[in-house]
Amino acid sequence: MDQALDDLREEIESIDCGLLRLWEKRMYTAVKVGVYKRNNELPVFDAEREKQMWFNWQQQLDEDNADLAALIFHANTAAAKLRQNRICRAERPNIYLIGMPGCGKTAAGQEAARRLGRGFCDLDALVCGALGRSKEQIVAEGGEEQYHSMETALLAALAAEPTGTIVATGDVVVLSPLNISLMRASGAIILIEQDSADQEELQREDCPWCPDTARWNELWQQRAALYRGAAAATVKGGRSDDTATRIVDLLE
Repeated sequence: MDQALDDLREEIESIDCGLLRLWEKRMYTAVKVGVYKRNNELPVFDAEREKQMWFNWQQQLDEDNADLAALIFHANTAAAKLRQNRICRAERPNIYLIGMPGCGKTAAGQEAARRLGRGFCDLDALVCGALGRSKEQIVAEGGEEQYHSMETALLAALAAEPTGTIVATGDVVVLSPLNISLMRASGAIILIEQDSADQEELQREDCPWCPDTARWNELWQQRAALYRGAAAATVKGGRSDDTATRIVDLLE
């Protein structure tokens, strides 16, 4: 093998070892912060602090590395919050809505959160906000891998600090075993199951990339077992208000 390549790989391994030692030091410091917050009854999550940290990161980055750095940043903050939550024990399980495109995860989730007095977030919207582009632009420019890597990083951040939030996930979130593990570890997964016979009730305005009926049925056949295997409970899809009622009934 080329000696020059071996030398470069050895250099990378040396850098990685250094990064690992720094990361462990960062986690030890995060534990100290968690102890301080617990003793002073402070919340684990400080939105303004995290926003300022990300701003500081961006000022030191080359533009070419910004997207990848975002993954590292969110993974780091998620790990730190997870450690601090274990210390503060301030967790409240999240509710994760899964299902096919157009089944109404966002619309029904928002309405259920309103009725229950819970927070709500849309994972697809978080990804687009973090990367500053639409889903279509992200996939076109960086490929689906970039989109789903950020999806997992943000899901890890939500899982690190469960606050009882109702989370509308992306339709392919169940294709990653890691995503399923993160959701199960931090809350309950509810499947909104939309019958193929109810295609006319698909929430297409809620999901502009919802496929046509033939493609939808094909995807459902591929994913049905994954959805059902991941879910702790299932509600029937349909009109968003009706679906929200089923979710609320399940959680009350």
